[in-house]
Amino acid sequence: MSKGDNFANGALVTRAGNAKKSSEELNGISESAQEQHEMELQALFDQLELEEGEEVQFPYLVRGAELYCNCGTHKRRLNLPICHGVYTNGKPMMHEEDCEVGDDKNIPSFGICQSEENPVNKSWFAKAGDKIKDFFTGEEDTDDAEKIILKTEDGQNVKGYPCTPCIVGTWKDAYETEKIVRNHTDGTDEGDRLCALTQRSFLVCAYGGLIEPVTSGQEE
Repeated sequence: MSKGDNFANGALVTRAGNAKKSSEELNGISESAQEQHEMELQALFDQLELEEGEEVQFPYLVRGAELYCNCGTHKRRLNLPICHGVYTNGKPMMHEEDCEVGDDKNIPSFGICQSEENPVNKSWFAKAGDKIKDFFTGEEDTDDAEKIILKTEDGQNVKGYPCTPCIVGTWKDAYETEKIVRNHTDGTDEGDRLCALTQRSFLVCAYGGLIEPVTSGQEE
């Protein structure tokens, strides 16, 4: 379990509230995401044909880094409403606790959530039989009123329930060597010195999503 994960009444509380999953369930989701992330890293390392002992230097994440969730339909930009006063190439760096959910916070919606672990999607699948019957009888599906339609990068329309990330703990694989002082503190307390993020860092959504950087944000 990563530091930053918190428990209340035996359940893990995420950055978007209680995911209504037990700590065991969320541990399983986090471990699965970690395994997938490590497989992707290994594929990258194999592609780079690294020499023995050679390490990859991942660039720091900054405001504007492009993110992708494997359960979402759209890429989104990492936001930083208030800078921490630490910059690389003139761009504000991020730390491990920059994972608050909301369009005006750090992590926005990734379009439409396609995870079967999302309660709204689970409910839809559970009632699939009734929906098929309604199709033939012509009865209106009231659940569809809550769905949205978005256009993807390739011009296709996708329909479904809006993504509302439910982040488990904080950023994983943060860069422990580089610390950023928490805003409004002097950093004398070790807990106020937070790990910087790199393009290797990732987030886990309680609905099974693996959220990873596509870019570092330094390219813009």
